[in-house]
Amino acid sequence: MASNPTVAGATALAGSGARPLEIILASDEPVWVDGVDLREFSPPERHQLTRLVQVLETRGRRVRIRRNREHRVGRVHLGDTVVTIPPPFDPAVFIDFFLYASGRKMEDFLRRRTAETEARLRRRDDPFLVLLAGVLVDAAEQIVATRVARGYEPVIERSRTISGRPLWGRDFGHHPAEGITCRYFVLSTDNLLNRLVSAGIRQAASILRDTPMASVANTQRFIWRSIADQSYVTPHDFDLGERRITRLTEPYRDALAISRALLYGFSLENPFAGRSTRLQVLEFSLPELFERFLSRLLSEASVNLGLRVHIQAEDRHAIVDAEGTIYRRVRPDIVVFRGSQPVAVVDAKFKPHYTRTQRGKRVPPKNRVSNADIYQMFFYQARIRARYRLERSPRAIIVAPLLQQAAEIVESERRTALWQTEELGSPEFGLSLVPLPVVSVVRSIQDGRGGLAVLESASELAAHLVACAEPAV
Repeated sequence: MASNPTVAGATALAGSGARPLEIILASDEPVWVDGVDLREFSPPERHQLTRLVQVLETRGRRVRIRRNREHRVGRVHLGDTVVTIPPPFDPAVFIDFFLYASGRKMEDFLRRRTAETEARLRRRDDPFLVLLAGVLVDAAEQIVATRVARGYEPVIERSRTISGRPLWGRDFGHHPAEGITCRYFVLSTDNLLNRLVSAGIRQAASILRDTPMASVANTQRFIWRSIADQSYVTPHDFDLGERRITRLTEPYRDALAISRALLYGFSLENPFAGRSTRLQVLEFSLPELFERFLSRLLSEASVNLGLRVHIQAEDRHAIVDAEGTIYRRVRPDIVVFRGSQPVAVVDAKFKPHYTRTQRGKRVPPKNRVSNADIYQMFFYQARIRARYRLERSPRAIIVAPLLQQAAEIVESERRTALWQTEELGSPEFGLSLVPLPVVSVVRSIQDGRGGLAVLESASELAAHLVACAEPAV
């Protein structure tokens, strides 16, 4: 345990009874954790651990750790200690940020959650469990409303009529009047996939017991009790279930991954891919969430402007070898089209330090866009211009999250990078760094705004979209 509950910017919360000590790493300051021997971890587990925390020093069964940057948040069990890396904004905002990025219908969640729930989350500073339980309930509702997995399950019973395949060996010693044992198949919902989801719903209902979503969770628990038998499930059952997912049962993938996380520790590695590890880790990748959040935001805001948004459009022939064979594939995050013509390429970078500065002061080198990101955007511009035979290069925009006060943002002129050469009278390539105030945008979505109205608090991004919709002069 940490010798001081508030040492090094970390907060230690000792629970009652057998609840483990919880350390919240809200800053980059290090903290000691007792009862952990990294030699007991396998190489994949150590790799997974270092994605959330950085191990600075080891002394026997003590480790000195700190938050590993700010790109990943979640929880990890280290011995008898739970280490939590909280999101960089309010827990309630993080829930809606995740829901919007994952494509969920936020309206249903907004109606179910009240200020009491948000206050409870703020007190605990732990939105992860409630978030996963709520998302699982939502996924279960969608499965029930669309298509519940059904299959032919084997049934063995004795009857007076032959059904299916008789099992003569089971009837030796029995009087013929007792019937014939047969094995046949019936179309049923009581299969492995539904039993796994049912087990997860039971756990989610217990987590949401004291929240306004308790009623919805209990309703789903009752529904899934009638769909599948409430039998005990093991981690091996989840391995089998994931292998049995087909094209028709693809909606079960997220539900199984979250059910496994709720039942067997925080082992969910990626809520979008359904992968898991044995180490008790719950991890959310903020760069992936931010990219999905921005993609949906631009897609919905561009509709009223007559623009189309292509997300992760792969260009397989951008880089080839001397024989014309594909050497590398390139995949810009977002390409904005006006009609059939690309007018902008947008890249989502969850790098808050890009927007950290003070008005009126020179941008520090560490807060400027990296050379790698600049070269990447200039390459996208040149490739799109050559591929579509454009007279001028499309706009290049890097969108980074704004997590500080808007008044402290540097002027937009100092966030513009131009490729200046002596041969060109005007620069052919340039990019703009646009800050996205995540909290303000999420709250606009919470207020029920849609389309371009959501971007009222992100005026620079909205201005770029409007400019893209106007024909070039």
